[in-house]
Amino acid sequence: MLQHNGRRFRLYPWKAKFTDKHGQEQEKWALPNKEWWQSAAERHGFEVEFEEVTLMEEQQARYEEIRQIDIPEQFRSYCIDYIMDGDFPDGFVHYLREIELKQEQEDQDDLLTDILLGKV
Repeated sequence: MLQHNGRRFRLYPWKAKFTDKHGQEQEKWALPNKEWWQSAAERHGFEVEFEEVTLMEEQQARYEEIRQIDIPEQFRSYCIDYIMDGDFPDGFVHYLREIELKQEQEDQDDLLTDILLGKV
């Protein structure tokens, strides 16, 4: 879903759907691109179909946050988890920490406002 483009990620919204050699239906992000998957399908004798994934509004907003940060390519899976589910990595300082801290601060501000207004 994400391709590293220089120092940042860009969205590549295609999934490849195919049946593996064990007869199991598989679905994977069509990376590095659809042409690579088509070539692999021809070489190895399987059919592949592509589906464009449309992000929901909140997922698109999380992608926009990711898009603004220089993040090394090896952190791709953490970025995908954040975009798709809003999940941050546990147990270490990570490149998404700035976004996580901002979200925590907004949550605390909302709680304080609710307390001051007597909603809690």
